[in-house]
Amino acid sequence: MAHLSGSNADLIARVRRIAGQVGAVERGLTSGDSCATVLHLVAAVRGAVNGLMDEAMTVAGVEALEPVPVDLAAVAARVADEVDGLGNIREIRVSPSEGVVGLGSEEALRTVLHHLLDNASRYAGPEGQVELRARATAPGSVELTVTDDGPGLEDPASIFDAFAKGAASTGHGLGLHVVRTLVEGMGGSIRAENRTDGHGARFVITLEAPTAN
Repeated sequence: MAHLSGSNADLIARVRRIAGQVGAVERGLTSGDSCATVLHLVAAVRGAVNGLMDEAMTVAGVEALEPVPVDLAAVAARVADEVDGLGNIREIRVSPSEGVVGLGSEEALRTVLHHLLDNASRYAGPEGQVELRARATAPGSVELTVTDDGPGLEDPASIFDAFAKGAASTGHGLGLHVVRTLVEGMGGSIRAENRTDGHGARFVITLEAPTAN
């Protein structure tokens, strides 16, 4: 998988970046910087290490993925029920609730959908509406779309890059990068776009469909 090689290169680059941050902490301690300055540097290192661990675990998990037939609609319905109970989004609509089968991993799909719904709830807010739709598309493929009615995306082309963050983001900019890594690990693809039928964003996951025996 070409993307996994890229992910490993990202991990190496980030290890080197963390080493530089640790060096900055050491210089701050030896040069008599204020306690607040040193604590700020330490917090940056901790955040970088946590992000590195998350990404490394994702890459390791993707390397072990073996896509199997999964009912995408049923997984989407279950995740929607879980997220709906948190009260972050006013309404989550799922269509259909079962019967659309693609090749993937249920665990990876659940992680992907939780990330996407978390993003939708953050940007659309408590009055937002989200739609999950699964459907068969071209012969041999299926789609799972997540659509919200929030403000839309600032830069859809780079949103999956590591450390890419929107204005409302409070994380390390790794969530959607992890999403893309997992989807591509299942042999699929994902794209992000702004809606043309209203305001909001749409994420489209494409996976292979099982072949008939």
